Amino acid sequence: MQHLYTTPTERPARRWVGRLLGLCALALGLQLPAQAQSLNYNVFYSETVAGTYTDLGNTGTVISTANTDNANSSAQSIGFTFTYSGQSFTQFILNTNGYLKLGSTAPSTTAFYSDATNGVGGPLDSNNSADVNLLLPFNTDLEAGSSPAEYRVATTGTAPNRVCTIQWKNVSDKLNGSFTKQYRNFSFQVKLYETSNNVEFVYGAATASTGTAIEYKTAAVGIKGASAAENQIVALYKEGDDAWAQAQFVAGNDYFDFLSSTLPDAGRTYRFLPAPARDAAPFTIYTLGKVAAEATPHRVRALVVNTGLTTLASVPVTLTVSGATSFTNTQTVTNLAPGEGDYVTFDGYAPTATGANTIAVAVGADDQNGNNQQTTSQQVTQKDLSYIDSSLPFDISLSIGGAGSKLATKYSINQATVISALTATFGNGGAAPYRLQIYNALGANGSPGDVLYTSAVQTRPATAGPVTLAVPNIVVDRDFYVVITEESDNAGVGIAGQYEFPLRPNNFYVLFSNIQGAPVGWVPTEALDFNFRLALDVTFGATPTCAPPTSVAFAAITPTSANVTFTASPGAGLYVAEYGPAGFTPGSGTTITSPTSPITLTGLSPLTTYDVYVSKSCGTSARYGPLKLTTLCQPAAVTFPYTQNFDAATTLPCGYTILDANNDGNTWEILSGIPTLTRSRPNALICYPGNNASDDWVFTQALPLPANQRYTASFYYYLANTQSNNQPGPYTQPANVEVFIGTSPTPAAMTTNLYRNTSLPVVATAYTQIQGAAFTPPSAGSYYIGIHNKNSSTSGILIIDDLSVTTTALPVNQALSRAIEAYPNPTTGMVRLNLSATNARQRRATVFNTLGQAVLTRPLTAAAEQQLDLSTLSSGLYTVQLQLDNDVVVKRVSLQK
Repeated sequence: MQHLYTTPTERPARRWVGRLLGLCALALGLQLPAQAQSLNYNVFYSETVAGTYTDLGNTGTVISTANTDNANSSAQSIGFTFTYSGQSFTQFILNTNGYLKLGSTAPSTTAFYSDATNGVGGPLDSNNSADVNLLLPFNTDLEAGSSPAEYRVATTGTAPNRVCTIQWKNVSDKLNGSFTKQYRNFSFQVKLYETSNNVEFVYGAATASTGTAIEYKTAAVGIKGASAAENQIVALYKEGDDAWAQAQFVAGNDYFDFLSSTLPDAGRTYRFLPAPARDAAPFTIYTLGKVAAEATPHRVRALVVNTGLTTLASVPVTLTVSGATSFTNTQTVTNLAPGEGDYVTFDGYAPTATGANTIAVAVGADDQNGNNQQTTSQQVTQKDLSYIDSSLPFDISLSIGGAGSKLATKYSINQATVISALTATFGNGGAAPYRLQIYNALGANGSPGDVLYTSAVQTRPATAGPVTLAVPNIVVDRDFYVVITEESDNAGVGIAGQYEFPLRPNNFYVLFSNIQGAPVGWVPTEALDFNFRLALDVTFGATPTCAPPTSVAFAAITPTSANVTFTASPGAGLYVAEYGPAGFTPGSGTTITSPTSPITLTGLSPLTTYDVYVSKSCGTSARYGPLKLTTLCQPAAVTFPYTQNFDAATTLPCGYTILDANNDGNTWEILSGIPTLTRSRPNALICYPGNNASDDWVFTQALPLPANQRYTASFYYYLANTQSNNQPGPYTQPANVEVFIGTSPTPAAMTTNLYRNTSLPVVATAYTQIQGAAFTPPSAGSYYIGIHNKNSSTSGILIIDDLSVTTTALPVNQALSRAIEAYPNPTTGMVRLNLSATNARQRRATVFNTLGQAVLTRPLTAAAEQQLDLSTLSSGLYTVQLQLDNDVVVKRVSLQK
């Protein structure tokens, strides 16, 4: 039983690096770059086979070298003309470190080998013009083994089918610091074939080192053309504990790890064949092993790859379905460069008759017709869906090894239906607890979202085989996931799987739980180089006579309400939404009915998660759900002076939003747990530098501001040049910060600049206050302050704390104030204003309470005498601010009712 995740203990960064394993980029839904490929070998015409190793004995001639450590031989004869990379060669030079160069000129140095710890820096990586046309059967730092080392060449056979064999005999990898010797004695060969120009690396039995090998070592194995460019190298990749038969051919350099516990099987052969000029091949067929009517029209996809050496202008690709279903469809792929692949999606078909189908995908005739077609089998069923091809064996028994960890398989349907059963097929393993679940596909990027069903804890049998679990007719209306959850840290589930490469993208997911160092969240398994279809199958029940609505979703979510939107189902009847606290039992919640979409849910609590079920009232109805609805938080009421110290929680304050405008993953967040970097503890707001210049905004919650009142925004900042949270440094460039105010939390609405500094000092020894320019709203409404970090990648770490917005009094015309009367004072509600002392054309009165809040705003006429009605206000003291053109007059009024 194989575990999907094992905590890395050796070179963990390398074990999780995404590698270009021939078509790894295609496995991620990408296309390999189009490149001119002058090396006439590629990964598609390379293979590993179990062969026979025959020692040359006394056949041929010994190749002399100055030593058995770091030496090149003189030019040796091949015995015939060998064509490689568009050139003709009759000689080669052997290097004692496990490689040879075709031609009569030596490599750039004698001591040339890949680094034993990481596989870089050797001949494959070299851009030196002398390090070209190389064949590397086992390039590492070698010396004589436990028996005398010998290098030999022999050309055998008759023209035009002669074979030149070059042999390294009784060699050993050298002790390298803490990297112990792995092979005490090892022999291997390069074979060059006349006419066909095939290249073979053939390996003899190796003798393990007698020492304890704790750490594996790295060699370079492969062939190289005219440079170190990716399209000029075909290498082999292997982890240290992988068998030699599991090595994979790679476009470009990669590492070949070897370990004394994984010796090469005698006769193991890596073969490189010249590729034809024009050749395309269907690489992988993507279909279902079992398909039912609920999943129709069924669409087959195929990956078609240009395995030749020239660009193909037009490639016809034909799908033929035969057996229980008859269907044919042809698509055309254009401009397919060498090494490039393209996904082809065929028209859908309806497999209505049950039985067996043969699915064939073929490309048109080219220079190599033997690889022009691939086939797979399919079963048409009444109600079953499965990715497993029943005609093939299982390739893996898969576990994760952490209670709560999950494996998920995605299925797509085109109508609302119910699931009546789930089937899990187990491989090797023992009894282990598990659960089966159904999720919708509303998570990020179509990953698993809400749980629609969870079974009771089950125990897998100790023997391999399928287990079917009945479920209570769970409604699905679109893509969904079948999920198996491990319930033990000590007993993995061992779900069966079949190999598929490249794995269809974003279809199989894993969620790690209780495993230190594992990736977080739902991860596509192909991103972890686990390319297996999982044996998690689904069976549908009878189609509901009263179908629920489809495409159920939420819209217009607020702290206290939300809309349930949906697409209506056929037939008459009201639609019913039932909701309650997460986990409530259907039938005990609150119901709301509506004849159409949307259904509005009201009376909700802020920042609360609810389960929502939707059905149709028309007889026996299927219920869809639960969908998880989480209401928004309710921002605190704004009073002035307004302050925010970011200390209430470890997330952004309610109503605050951020924008990572350059999408570099570095943006504003709450800094917590480092008291020395906060002004008011325990939290502050921080923005880390990225690899590029910052373009990051943080916007406050909505601030309700009246017209014609002046405000000032300020905050404290700290600019650190290093930080203990694994951040680089020191930083050397000044910081660049802007502060704006606008009518919505978007950069476009930030039209009024309050502060700008392109050269804040790199290091601040303490917090410093930034005071923005005063701002007077031209009209009443909601305003947002936006802080924009524009630091370079080498600017400091910007930390902000204690943001405040305060009212600022306008200059008061004291002489005019003495000339203007406001009476009676105190008043029971009506204040008379005598404005005869001013000729102002624009006149406005704004009334403020003792908190500085504008509670009343009225335009005034040009009359000398007029009244201001305060009767709608509560008793208390108020400030009446009269704005008379460019003058301000202030009167204090007592309202007593």
